[in-house]
Amino acid sequence: MDKGAFESRAKAESTTLKELLERYLEEITPLKKGAEPETNRLRLMMSPWTGSK
Repeated sequence: MDKGAFESRAKAESTTLKELLERYLEEITPLKKGAEPETNRLRLMMSPWTGSK
């Protein structure tokens, strides 16, 4: 946008928090030193949407 190029925000606006957390869990968390505890926290946060604990 700074360079005058238009970028649609439609995809970003339609992305849910659950989708963001799932993507983060798959792409970023495995690269971290504390991946296991973070995975547990993220799955706990996502449990109301997935129906699991």
